[in-house]
Amino acid sequence: MSSQPPTSEQQEFCFPLRSLENDRVVLSIFDVIDPPRPPYISALAPDAISIHRYLPTPPITTLSEFLTAYYNPRILSDPLSCLFAIHDKSTSQFAGTIGLLYSSPEHLKTEIGYIIIAPPFRGTHVASNAIGLLMHYVLDLPERGGLGLRRLQWQANERNGASVRVAEKMGFRREGVVRWDRVVGEHVERGGDSEGVGARKGDPRAELGGRHSVMLGICWDDWEGGGRERAEEVMRRR
Repeated sequence: MSSQPPTSEQQEFCFPLRSLENDRVVLSIFDVIDPPRPPYISALAPDAISIHRYLPTPPITTLSEFLTAYYNPRILSDPLSCLFAIHDKSTSQFAGTIGLLYSSPEHLKTEIGYIIIAPPFRGTHVASNAIGLLMHYVLDLPERGGLGLRRLQWQANERNGASVRVAEKMGFRREGVVRWDRVVGEHVERGGDSEGVGARKGDPRAELGGRHSVMLGICWDDWEGGGRERAEEVMRRR
């Protein structure tokens, strides 16, 4: 039996999976063998603590940590999720990751997530174009090359104002706050337990914190009612 890590071709996503690109970025199906493995670690590890401040995984600084803490259990073993590597065309460099999570073929919906932008590309065209490409892929009808899903959602820690602002800029609508949505590890910026969940006597996981999640969404009618044009306008900036 081979001990070599699996390649991205083994990602078994519940929807047709393909690489996406425009004239500014490429979203390639993530491959843990090559090419993004070395640049993933070298680009993100130095800023790992900041990057994972709001993510479910602890700071990742090695390939082994990435495989065991995230890729194998959350992507490779989950057909409802997929992960892309973002490459910036202007520099030909690895620029981050973006994925789809909690997908439902039955209900024609999915969630955008695991958006990590390498420090040199923050505040540039990279994030908006990667997000916009996924929006097209998810919400465009099959006749236009998309999946034709009805809903694309985005969840963010209530304290992660930057994530909420990016979503709203791209056309997602704030729908509410899901209180005590998740138990989180010590590395995560908590969003809901400022008085301490440990104060609740008998809590089964009192040693761990929790978060409130802001729920945002963009649906097919938003998309076809001007959302597509709004996203494309943002993608053209910078």
